[in-house]
Amino acid sequence: MAFVRGSRVKITGVVARPELNDQSARVLGESTGSNGMPRYSIQLESSGAQVSLAPKNLIPIASPEDGGGGGGGFGGMPGMGGIPDMASFLEQVPPWLREKLQRGESPSLQDLKRLAGMEVSNVALGS
Repeated sequence: MAFVRGSRVKITGVVARPELNDQSARVLGESTGSNGMPRYSIQLESSGAQVSLAPKNLIPIASPEDGGGGGGGFGGMPGMGGIPDMASFLEQVPPWLREKLQRGESPSLQDLKRLAGMEVSNVALGS
C-alpha cells in the first residue's frame, strides 16, 4: 500500500519497538530500506519524534476531509459519515484474520468459511 505525504496512519505490529503500536502519525515521505524494501518516514503525533517503518506496520486513518471515518456508511453520501477507517474495521475481525490482513495477505475461501461459521471440508458435495 502506498501512503501519501501528510496522510495520517496508525502504527501496528512493530515487534522491535512495541511502544510505537497504536500510536497515530503523519507520513513524511517514502524511502528504500537497506533490504531494498519500501519504508516510510513518519512523525508521531504524540511526541513529534520521527521514525522509519515498513508499510506493513502502518494502517491508514481516514479523515473527514477525504470522506472517511465518522462511524460508517459510504463516503460522499450526505448523513452517512464516510467509510470506516481500516483500524476500526480490524478491531471487529478475529485475531487470526486480523494478523493475515495486516501482513497484506488476502483471505482464502477457507478463511471466509471459517469467518462465516461454516464447516470447511475437502470432501466434494454429493460424493
